[in-house]
Amino acid sequence: MRWSPTEGGHIPYKRPGSRYWQITVDGLRKSAGTDKFEAAKALENKLNHEAWLTQKMGLKLPRSCQEAVVRFVKDNAHQARSRDTTQPLRWFDPWFRDVEDIRLITREWLDEILTTRGATSNPCSTNSTANSYMVAVSALIGAACQKHDWIERKPIFRTYPEPQSNGRALSIEEWRALEAELPVHLRRPAKFALGTGLRDEKVFRLKWSQVDMQNRSLTKRGTARQTANQLRRCVAQGSHKGLHNGL
Repeated sequence: MRWSPTEGGHIPYKRPGSRYWQITVDGLRKSAGTDKFEAAKALENKLNHEAWLTQKMGLKLPRSCQEAVVRFVKDNAHQARSRDTTQPLRWFDPWFRDVEDIRLITREWLDEILTTRGATSNPCSTNSTANSYMVAVSALIGAACQKHDWIERKPIFRTYPEPQSNGRALSIEEWRALEAELPVHLRRPAKFALGTGLRDEKVFRLKWSQVDMQNRSLTKRGTARQTANQLRRCVAQGSHKGLHNGL
């Protein structure tokens, strides 16, 4: 028998020898987590009413920001760069931790946090940092909306203007000056990183299984193959022959 607002609910039941009352929510028996009958009955009515609103009226019940963050971090724990998202969410924790409905996270509120509150303590100091934090929140809200169907829509968050990079690579002279300052044991890794565009973590964790010496290429996890020809695109147009020879 299903609960409905007009028909009333079930009566909480306590098993022999059990401390807590058992309640029925949407036809399923579960523990109320309390030894008080009135509290168990009130909880049963509340949960069944929420289930009825969801099923019959199509309403989406409030989901706390903390619940959304925990679910998001769990779902993305396998991602190689998951910390790029979790670190900004930790930064927002003083404001997000008490939010009982993630629909209360708005573009205007985030803008206030980043431009006003963030400037006074633990500052979000640059627009590029602010944008990366906005991306993290957007991913969180997007997962709640599109993946878990917890909310009706995902708001469009603001992005802040960033100075455009000139895209200039190191000249041969600049690389030679840098190379001369590096410890000997770091020169080849630095040359490899400059030639491939890989971050230091990828360089130092590179495995032989990722390297194809015959085709002069390597495979980086999460991206398409990167060939040795990229060496010529990573330095100024008068390509640095010493880089190629050093690999």
